[in-house]
Amino acid sequence: MKINLAKSRFPITFDSTTKSKPHFFEIMKQQFVIIFLVGILFSCSSRQSVKTWNKVEILPQLIQQKKGIDTLFQQRKGTFLVFAKQEDSLVPVQIFGTDFPENIATTYNILKDRSGKIVRISEMPYSETGDWQIIYNYYFDTLEKTFAFEKQTDFFNSLCTPGIAHEKETIFYDSNFQKLDSAFSLVDENYHRLKKDSCDFPYDYPYKISSNLSDYLQRNQLNTVQK
Repeated sequence: MKINLAKSRFPITFDSTTKSKPHFFEIMKQQFVIIFLVGILFSCSSRQSVKTWNKVEILPQLIQQKKGIDTLFQQRKGTFLVFAKQEDSLVPVQIFGTDFPENIATTYNILKDRSGKIVRISEMPYSETGDWQIIYNYYFDTLEKTFAFEKQTDFFNSLCTPGIAHEKETIFYDSNFQKLDSAFSLVDENYHRLKKDSCDFPYDYPYKISSNLSDYLQRNQLNTVQK
């Protein structure tokens, strides 16, 4: 038995015996799905546009900001604090002059700018063998958020060069700690490029990147550092 609502503006025909869904509701369902998919595409497009804008507008500023901090560090301008963590202790101690304790596990070089803000921390695990040197550089903005991170590794036994291999990876972040851009380089001691797939990285230890200064100081037991 079929019932036809012919007098309706939108004729609806359904089979009462098979209990199939009315045609009108099928159309509405399809329109809803289309609108939903368009909304998703628009949302993704908007997020991509914001990310592209951030990369174009903000990235050059962050690169220059990092260069300025590196210049302060290299020229020894600003205030430097040095801490060292020993193998049998979780809490680093401040170092004055060249009086370093024995059995050092990690050294922290902290740079404050002229306003007293911490703008860079260089974390250096200690190598007993001297076969490698790793430096984790953190860069903080005026809101104490991590805007750049750089890992530098110099090491032997790479199997792709008889001398020292130099690896450097730099990552830039926006204010929400979302990755904006990154750069990677791998060269020998004569600055000739090396193929990453041809090299071995025996000293590629795991590490975590803190999103802000407070998290970094707390995670590394550096809470005594005056901000």
